[in-house]
Amino acid sequence: MAALSAAALLLRGPLGARALSTAADQLWATAIKYRSADKVLEVEFSTGERFSYPAEYLRVHSPAAEARDRQGGPKVVAGRRHVGLVGVHPVGSYAVRLEFDDLHGTGIYTWPYLHDLGQHKLSRMRQYIQTLRERGLTREPPSLRKRRPAAAGGQQQSAAREPQQPGAGSGEQQPASGQQQQRAAGSAQQWQSAAGSEQRQEQEQRNISSSGAAGS
Repeated sequence: MAALSAAALLLRGPLGARALSTAADQLWATAIKYRSADKVLEVEFSTGERFSYPAEYLRVHSPAAEARDRQGGPKVVAGRRHVGLVGVHPVGSYAVRLEFDDLHGTGIYTWPYLHDLGQHKLSRMRQYIQTLRERGLTREPPSLRKRRPAAAGGQQQSAAREPQQPGAGSGEQQPASGQQQQRAAGSAQQWQSAAGSEQRQEQEQRNISSSGAAGS
């Protein structure tokens, strides 16, 4: 699939239909749409469910091998608040490979994995933000974190005269300040609020589908 247009409908139809009868084989995506203005991927499944995935959420939960640590657990990926998608590529009839604008493009998202991400989005978001806070990390990209002192009027010059802390400039992530932690907490509340709204919309949609099925 080529680079995405503004709100391109990427894939439609029984993309992962199989003749087998296992639960995984009965689940596939019937439509995928990316809203570039919101940086949100929408996926509709054969079950009738539809989920919305922020690009940041998909990026930090990439199943790629390079996104795993030496013990096989997921790496904590920070600074991806403004990441977006530039490509969605079908992989056979069972998955899609997502390509992000931060040059990460090796994650293959199977239909069951995408479905699981959709079902547990709120809890996964909460856990991710909590992990960032515990490790002194932030969702903001490094470039934006560096610009903020300049906007405070002269703070950048005074900061330049201060002695450099151990590890600064070595590429190591420094612990977040109290203000950064407060911003992270605010981001968590906003993200959770948005996720809760989407969850309610998805539940209403499922209720409507159930009512329609009962009426027929």
